[in-house]
Order: sequence, then C-alpha cells, then structure tokens
Amino acid sequence: DPDPLHRLLAGEEQGPLVVEVGPTRGCNHACVHCGFQQYEPYSKDKAFLQRRPFEAFLNDFLSLGGREIYFAGNGEPLLNPIVPDFMALGASMGLDMSLSTNGEHLVGETMETIVENAAWVRFSVGGGNPEAFSRVHRVESSVFQTVMDNIGRAVEHKNKTNSQVNLSIQFIMYSLNHESARDMVAAHKELGTDTLQIRGVNFRKERDIKPQVLDTLKTLVEQHSSDPSIDIRQD
Repeated sequence: DPDPLHRLLAGEEQGPLVVEVGPTRGCNHACVHCGFQQYEPYSKDKAFLQRRPFEAFLNDFLSLGGREIYFAGNGEPLLNPIVPDFMALGASMGLDMSLSTNGEHLVGETMETIVENAAWVRFSVGGGNPEAFSRVHRVESSVFQTVMDNIGRAVEHKNKTNSQVNLSIQFIMYSLNHESARDMVAAHKELGTDTLQIRGVNFRKERDIKPQVLDTLKTLVEQHSSDPSIDIRQD
C-alpha cells in the first residue's frame, strides 16, 4: 500500500492509522491523577465492549488502512475478560495491538496471550514502593507487590518466547510519589522492563508542579540521562 502521507498528498482518502479503544468502563484502582476520577469518578458498575461489534469494527478499521489498536480509554482494559482474544485477533489480521494497564490482572493465560501478540504494553505504576503506590492508586499497599510480580512474569515470558513486545513502565510523578522515583528506577532495572517513562505532571488538583518535584526531576536527569531505557520529562 502507498504511504498514508503520499495518499493524503495525492488527494486520496485515508482513514485513521491508530485508534484508542476503551474496552472497559470502570476500574479496580482509583488513581488520584486519573482524568475520570477528577471529573466523573467511576461507579461500581462496569460496562464491557462485546465481541461482535469489536470484530466488525476491526474489519472496517483494516479496510480504511488502519494500523494500530491501542487499548486504554475509560478504565482498566483487563477487567474485560475477552480483551486477550481481541489482542490475538487483531494481531492475526496484521494490526499492531497495544495496551495500557495497571497490571494487576495480567496473569496466567491472559498475560501469555498479550505478551505473545502485543506490539507494546505500558504498565501504569504510580509509586516506586508500596506506600507511594497505595497513596496514588488508592488501593491496598499489598497490590504493589502483586503488580511487580506480574510485570516480572511478563518479562520472563517475553524472554522465553522471544516475543518482540516492548514492556514499559510509566511513572506519573507529582507530590504524592516523587520521593519514590529512585525506587521506581531500581524496580525497572531489577525487573528488566524495556523502558521506564517518568513524567513530571501538573493536573487539576495540582495545577502548578511543586518545587520538590522539579528538584527530583533534575536529579533523575543528572543521574540517568545516559541510560537510553529511561525517558524523563515534564509535561
């Protein structure tokens, strides 16, 4: 197929190349910085994207020249039990399948299917230790170790199967967790994840980035700027 840019320049129609899909409305975590939690907190009821409409969408998307499906959207994708099947189906059709997850439900066959079929998986980890993780995700501190163990098993399965999936951790950093950034870097290196993205942010409840967070960012840049697996920036 012609390059999409060349199609557009030639005046031809070109559909979207990447689409973000929210297969779940609802979440098992309640992260402080989550947009939904700030403006319209999730109810206890969950809603899931069903198989038939997604399969129909995939065929249409592919026919329009689509290339990547990114599962994120309105909650935790892996609460929807058929997301692994969605990932495998899309990959079998030649699409890049990607996922953002808090990692708590990435276990067993779900983990294996996703690692073997995804182009990349990004784990949203809001704390480098149990205490900071609990403050940000607003879950029991024990969940931190569950997530670390799940990420570790995903890395092991990637290596075992020679999967080309990129496994990354995203650490959204602000006043509630910046002091655990060093622990997050250590966890990234110990787990063997491909990349660690550290993002200093300001958001609705913390409009101005705090001086202590900026200081932590500067220290991280000084210490890890030569490591290509660690991406540090302020958004």
